[in-house]
Amino acid sequence: MDNELTKGQQEILELLENHKSHISTTKEWDAYAKMNGLPSSFELIHHFGKWNTVKEYLKLEPVKQFYGKDTLIDIAKKHSNYFTSQRKWNEYARLNKLPLAITYIKAFGKWNNIKDLLDLPPSPNVAPKGYTKDEVTMVVREHGVYMENRQKWDEYVKGKDLPTYKTLKKHFEWDELLELAGKEIKKQYTRQDLIDVAIKHYEVFKSASRSVWTKYAREHSLPSAQTYYREFGSWKTAKIDVIKARQ
Repeated sequence: MDNELTKGQQEILELLENHKSHISTTKEWDAYAKMNGLPSSFELIHHFGKWNTVKEYLKLEPVKQFYGKDTLIDIAKKHSNYFTSQRKWNEYARLNKLPLAITYIKAFGKWNNIKDLLDLPPSPNVAPKGYTKDEVTMVVREHGVYMENRQKWDEYVKGKDLPTYKTLKKHFEWDELLELAGKEIKKQYTRQDLIDVAIKHYEVFKSASRSVWTKYAREHSLPSAQTYYREFGSWKTAKIDVIKARQ
């Protein structure tokens, strides 16, 4: 890698060295990390920019499986009972290590195009309701390349079995979604801006946990706890600096 590592990044890589055999997909890593008190994929992406960057530093080159159209059709025919909506297919595909819906969309243009080839009824052009936070996380990680801005995301999911931005923002702030997608985040607040916001809303800020503050921030269009974390290094440090600024 060409970029010089920070001390923090070096410490993280040293920590991961003895666990790198468990670093594969973000979902599998998160399950292992939770059991072993290790940083989640979300935290690693925050520090290194992308999941694959972590793998590259650990000399774990990402392995990509390429499927031709004929192979994709054969797989879909063999498992046609599960080839209904993108959401249902992805659930089944993950369990059976099959190509995800996005692979079919890239190959055939639209989800319903491949269903036409299989003589299967088309999926309705309505995104399902009631996505959980984990489901949103998986969707953003799989389709994050299309997350340029809110409008472009909604244009991309139109006609697909995917959640709109309105659904995504029920679980994450926009900057959190960009981090999940491995996108570079343009800084919008200076450290002083964040301190000024916290002082103005100090009665809430002083005792709020990260989740409580993010909920409050969402309701009042304020920077999320993740924004503070990114600027100050930790939620605790942000609070200490705000307290000092008030003195």
